[in-house]
Amino acid sequence: MNEQNSARALRAPASPFLTIAFTGAGLYIIGRALGIVPSDPNQMHAPRWVLVLVGGAFAFAGWLPVLSRADTGSRRFRIVTATVVLCMLAVVNWAALHPESGIAHTPMTPRPGLYLRLTAPGPVLRVVYLVVLDVALGALALWLLFDRHGRKED
Repeated sequence: MNEQNSARALRAPASPFLTIAFTGAGLYIIGRALGIVPSDPNQMHAPRWVLVLVGGAFAFAGWLPVLSRADTGSRRFRIVTATVVLCMLAVVNWAALHPESGIAHTPMTPRPGLYLRLTAPGPVLRVVYLVVLDVALGALALWLLFDRHGRKED
């Protein structure tokens, strides 16, 4: 039964909505980071390069459903997936190393009279978080880029 469902899912056309939505969101974020789309600089709580990486992760992730329909073992699919993982890894590293400048330290007002301030974990937990994610996401990116088992050359 699972083999039939898997075969049917691979034959189904990729949803253009997801591709357009994710790619559009990524290009919008990149446009705001590069100043192409007008925005208030006081509303940016991260450096522009971090926003470019976030936008890049969204834009590349938008193409994953299309590429997965062709072949998940192809080199093109693996490179795009590794690019998304590496973009996320860089953003997570920035957030762990610079918690004082992110959105977590911006006072938020969900409704009048209620103030909410998110706090970052302590330095030891931040290092553990950073190392665990670096090892996990770094190993995933290396596997995607350099594993030869089952890979088809484009």
